[in-house]
Amino acid sequence: MDYNRREERSGVDDVREYMESILAHLPGHIYWKDLNCRFLGCNDLQASMAGLKSRDDIVGLCAFDIIAKNQPEEDRRRQARAIDDVDRRVMRTGVSETIEEPLTLEDGTVRVFLSQKVPLRNRAMEIIGLLGISMDITHQKNLEKQLANALTAADAANIAKSEFLANMSHDVRTPLTGILSMAEIMLMVPENFTRENLNIIFQSSQRLQLMLNQILDYMNSDDPQHLGEPEAFSVATVMEDLRVMFLPKALLQEDELVFTMDDSVPECVYGYGMVLHRITLNLLGNGIKFTKQGTISVDVRYESGDTDQGRLVVTVSDNGSGIPKSEQQRIFERFERVTPSYKDNNLGAGLGLSIISRYLEQVNGSIKMQSEEGVGSTFTCTIPVGLTQAVPAIIPHYISEEDEQTADKTFADSAEPAATPEVTSQGLRVLLVEDNLVAAKPVEMMLVSEACLVDHVTTGEDAVMKAASNDYDFIFMDIGLPGIDGFEAAKQISQAKSTPIFALTGHGHMSQDDLDAVGISHLYVKPLGVEGAQHAMKLSERVKRERQQASELGVIDLALGISLVNGHEDAARELLTMLYDELPEDKQQIEAALADDNHDAMVSVVHRLKGASSYCGAPRLGKRAKEAHHLLIEAGNIAAAKGEITQLLDEMDLYARAYKQQEL
Repeated sequence: MDYNRREERSGVDDVREYMESILAHLPGHIYWKDLNCRFLGCNDLQASMAGLKSRDDIVGLCAFDIIAKNQPEEDRRRQARAIDDVDRRVMRTGVSETIEEPLTLEDGTVRVFLSQKVPLRNRAMEIIGLLGISMDITHQKNLEKQLANALTAADAANIAKSEFLANMSHDVRTPLTGILSMAEIMLMVPENFTRENLNIIFQSSQRLQLMLNQILDYMNSDDPQHLGEPEAFSVATVMEDLRVMFLPKALLQEDELVFTMDDSVPECVYGYGMVLHRITLNLLGNGIKFTKQGTISVDVRYESGDTDQGRLVVTVSDNGSGIPKSEQQRIFERFERVTPSYKDNNLGAGLGLSIISRYLEQVNGSIKMQSEEGVGSTFTCTIPVGLTQAVPAIIPHYISEEDEQTADKTFADSAEPAATPEVTSQGLRVLLVEDNLVAAKPVEMMLVSEACLVDHVTTGEDAVMKAASNDYDFIFMDIGLPGIDGFEAAKQISQAKSTPIFALTGHGHMSQDDLDAVGISHLYVKPLGVEGAQHAMKLSERVKRERQQASELGVIDLALGISLVNGHEDAARELLTMLYDELPEDKQQIEAALADDNHDAMVSVVHRLKGASSYCGAPRLGKRAKEAHHLLIEAGNIAAAKGEITQLLDEMDLYARAYKQQEL
């Protein structure tokens, strides 16, 4: 009998152990509580989540006890109250509930649990506690969030697309309708083939080209290569390059251009110099465009951060037209304009500030704006940079030919047209080098319409032969040619002759240093247009005059200076005076760089002098500075360029004497 009882007890123990094992290893988090919301037991997974060694250790604990202790106590109590409130409601009402419960774990992560809670009853059906089963659904919630974000982004993209189509329908459909309608009319009725109707087609095509260029600029802002590479660069050099480029434009509008560099700005920093250049270029261009007879200021300071990291703070202010408060939030969005295109006749896709925001976003920078309509605007940008003790062997310069054209266009759009003397092009001989006959024909027709005599060849080899056997006033050179390309052809021609050579290409991303190296004086982006052809004719005369004067005694050419600033004599005289005033400091820096054999400092000051002299009537000084700068960059040391630097110093003295003699 005793044996049978022992066997019976052993069987019960086995069953209990078996049930305990099942309970311990059940999937999900299982737990039960008493009426005071204290744990009576749980499975192994729940104990592990609570950071307990054994599931028996949970007995007597409450929700507050198992919430991660590495957070503020008030946060722990808030989470515990939320759990206990649900538990008490289930036990009070006798109604089960299924809810989502967030819980912070010991490692600091927040997990989300889907919990089903039911009341526990005794045989008398009295509620004596609660049973809970919770499943970790954090992964599913993250997927839901990602899906929601994707849907939101898709909705935003659809909205942006709709806004873009609504905004652009006027700017695209109107000129396109003009082109198609006028072309159809002239095809049907030859008598309608008039200058007036052709002008409508021409103007409509220009509008379409402008819109295309703006959209392409926006698309390029997504390309990481457009940001350049992080490198050591000089903030002062970036700002000085922009000052030199924009100063003539500001003077012509009677604007004051003020640059201020705080003492906190290091000599060199490490980061995206191209981004600093581009955002300042765009904001400065906007400031000049919308400010007449006012002041545009650029202020730069450095704010230090952790270790060697900090940020540049660039503030561009103007007292121009300003932006209405109702429009200040949305103008940073793509395709947003202060006034919709169908309500005014101003061109633009509404992408300028969006492009700036995009650049800054990609380098973890920021932009904010303060503006008042009729008073002016202030834009403040921050750009993360690192400190560096290493000064680069060659100080980077980010000014490109495309930037020069952008600045010229900004000015042309905003300034009143100045009266300029007509160009007498009668008999100018031009060599056009273009392998695409469709592209060559309109250029040839434009030049012929300006009374030019045009020879057209399709290869670089033919261009070299033609240039050698003829005296041309200037050469238009396509870059992508069969056989030897335009660069090589220009180099061979310039080695034998001093004929001005202008690049004509569909790609505007070429540095002036690269062009100078092969003897190309200027770059024109296709399509050329009549305005471009006329500019080339004027420029060819100027280039020839500069080259002739470089070998003569004339040091200051006031007429040349006036032509460079669109016929404004006062502005030309002011630029010549500014150059004279800055020469003593420039000379001192050049002599110091020579004494210290400081190549970087020499490149910086000569580059600045090259830029300053290029915008006024000082052709000899400009030529000397350009030659010295090119040799410094090419050789990588001062010794190789010492002769050119000595000649440059002599030329600076000549300019100073000539300036005082002419009493400008």
